[in-house]
Amino acid sequence: MRERFVKDFITRLDGKIADGELQTVMDELSVFVGDYDISQRETAVVTIGELPNEFKAYMVTKKIEGRSDGTLKLYNLRLQNMYRTLGKPTQDITQNDLRIYLYSLQSRMSDRTLDGLRHILNGYFGWCLNEGYIHRNPCAALSHIKFEEKPRQPFSDTEMELLRGACKTKRDRAIVETFYSTGCRCSELAHLKRSDVDLVTREVRLFGKGKKHRISYLNARAVVALRAYLGARKDNHETLFATEKAPIHELTTAAVEKVIRQIGRRAGVEHVFPHRFRHTMASDGLEHGMPVTDLQKLLGHENLETTMIYAKTSQSLVSSSHKRYIV
Repeated sequence: MRERFVKDFITRLDGKIADGELQTVMDELSVFVGDYDISQRETAVVTIGELPNEFKAYMVTKKIEGRSDGTLKLYNLRLQNMYRTLGKPTQDITQNDLRIYLYSLQSRMSDRTLDGLRHILNGYFGWCLNEGYIHRNPCAALSHIKFEEKPRQPFSDTEMELLRGACKTKRDRAIVETFYSTGCRCSELAHLKRSDVDLVTREVRLFGKGKKHRISYLNARAVVALRAYLGARKDNHETLFATEKAPIHELTTAAVEKVIRQIGRRAGVEHVFPHRFRHTMASDGLEHGMPVTDLQKLLGHENLETTMIYAKTSQSLVSSSHKRYIV
């Protein structure tokens, strides 16, 4: 009950104090309540007119864990929709309720998206079980929803040269080269400051997914492109990639995506988006002999399997390895 009290209290503080202070308050309160016996006052059962407290506590917990704003918005949307569709308290939701709920969404979602929803629900109910809100996870026995895994295609050497040639400004070229060289995510590039980049040591300090810092590096092309771009800047704004018209401010993620799409259209290359540069960097790294553990560190993956999803080795490399090792 002490743990429940702490989480419920932290939930009430969400939005009232800075996110970075929530963890400190939780830690201090967890120690403080150790000297007290806490019990919950019995109250009448409330119908599911508003979202339950465990949902709110879950969202605060994920925020403290450092989940990205995009992930939090997705969790919030998916779980709220589930509650409002089922109209039941958490402890009354059954395996069959969830099975019927997922089935009802099949006509509106792809199998990949539907399995992503199943994954979110399983994680949520698993958390509720661990925290003592429910006695069993109703989603645990629901099978993985199979979907076709479309192979992620990196840019070819020719496509990369076409994209470079389609850059109209020094900023365009610097963005393309930074994406490819560092393998950074779009949000990571958008938030880069000048102080995060050292053109002498070629180091780039990235602040990314899960609010974690890591170091990546610039190749010669990226260094040259960034020197040219920064040398042409007339402002002193701290952001690395800024708007080109006043008032000067950092590019948003959406603005960076728009720049990349425009470059792709001019180049005549299909399916051009920021994350494809990340995949191209990973694939090229492996194909040229980069150890997969080094690539894992550059991409900021905790799980090696995630790195392999982004970086499938080419068939030519598999063929070469077969000739080398299977003699």
